[in-house]
Amino acid sequence: MQTIACTVEEVVLGVDTHLKTHTAVLVDLLGRQVDAETFATTKRGNEALILWAQRRGTVKRAGVEGTGSYGVALARRLSLEGIRVFEVTRPKRKRARHRGKNDLRDALAAAASVLADGHELAAPKSRDGIVEAIRVLRIARASAVKSRTQTILQLRNLILTAPEDLREALRDVSAKQLVAHCARWHRRDPHGALQATRQALRSLARRHQVLDAEIAELDADILRLTRQAAPRLLAQPGIGPETAARLLIVAGDNPGRLRSDAALAALCGVQSVAHVREIGCRLDDAFGEEEPDGELEIVAGRSHRHTHGCAVQPDFQRFLCHHVIELAAPCARVPLDNRCRQQRMVHRARAR
Repeated sequence: MQTIACTVEEVVLGVDTHLKTHTAVLVDLLGRQVDAETFATTKRGNEALILWAQRRGTVKRAGVEGTGSYGVALARRLSLEGIRVFEVTRPKRKRARHRGKNDLRDALAAAASVLADGHELAAPKSRDGIVEAIRVLRIARASAVKSRTQTILQLRNLILTAPEDLREALRDVSAKQLVAHCARWHRRDPHGALQATRQALRSLARRHQVLDAEIAELDADILRLTRQAAPRLLAQPGIGPETAARLLIVAGDNPGRLRSDAALAALCGVQSVAHVREIGCRLDDAFGEEEPDGELEIVAGRSHRHTHGCAVQPDFQRFLCHHVIELAAPCARVPLDNRCRQQRMVHRARAR
């Protein structure tokens, strides 16, 4: 595509994000490429990218890929500069295979998406407040719970193959008693199979206790933050700290990006696929996001326990979405520090 040499009045920024570098492209309002450059993903590189773009025209809108992963720092920096950021979905691999794939083409596609479908794209999660704190703590908790499960399974498996006397003594013991019993053993030099097995069981049992304490500590922190972020949501029947935290993470620190209760319903699997466009965000498990599918079904089931096992209708789950988004959205804006308040002020000034 031909590059325009002169400086234009308004340009649209498109960015293809990666781990080490960001590829940025500027296009004018007719979609013609103005300039393109590659920048490092460091703080200095993000500042250089913004300065480079502002020298070539007035930047009011930017389409960024991966705003929940590689592009999160750049998206925050652009928002602080008063530039409206849109989350752009990565191109489908099938189409890219036919056209050929490169970073410049992906960045151009991001800018073109803003020009063509700007009113249908959504703002990314701000990831700067109390909901982000809950999310990162839940990532650590999920890892600890997984490790604890693996530890108790390894304990059981070692007992199955242990020497006969040790196996007979421990095979019918409950998990809690097994951990407490093995953790009390003293360390001895493993000069045989029996001593080595006892040493392995002791190590695993003590690891299980450490993970138990870690999970309890994280649970207390998550509960405190969830109560601070959404006390009204927690007060509802059928919604506990676990469910409330997951629903808050879906909404994010800027729940205004969910334009309606139908958008939340689509994320929770109780609405038509067409409403997903109202959300404009993708949940990426690799970076700690959680799929909310099933949460509304659990809440609806608890609310309908007087029906003695009757199936919960999707219409009732959609009604719950309308109720939940009203309770969660205002509370999710609680900031963690003064910097978050400043970022909110920039966002509101840009909206006006």
